[in-house]
Amino acid sequence: MHGYREFITYYIDHQDKLVQDFSPNSLSTFNIIPDNWYDYTREDVDINTRRNAVKSGLEKYIHWEKETKKFLEDMYTQATQQGFIGISIQIKKYIKSVEEEIKHANKVYLEIKATDYDMPTVVAKQDYLIKKYTKKLR
Repeated sequence: MHGYREFITYYIDHQDKLVQDFSPNSLSTFNIIPDNWYDYTREDVDINTRRNAVKSGLEKYIHWEKETKKFLEDMYTQATQQGFIGISIQIKKYIKSVEEEIKHANKVYLEIKATDYDMPTVVAKQDYLIKKYTKKLR
């Protein structure tokens, strides 16, 4: 989580202390790939299982982003109440970024859902998404 590292560095640089309860472990996590999939080969997984996995993965991701937003909003409130205005401004930037991610993820979800999770449609989106997130992580 690039924003997490950036925020922690910013906070430590400006407050000279760690942020309480702000760690990846304090956010809910999820596994996009079901654990039992590691026991199978590609040929073992049928089209319906793949469709369900795409649907479930996108739904979990959107839910996780919404939980992240709530978490950041709580951090924003705490920082503001404690008078850490610079920190509050930084958190607000992350909230905006998460809102944009939720908007984009919902759009992708609806586009794929409209095709009934058609695998060629899913595969066609992968190149774009890989480029987007590779760039975002830099």
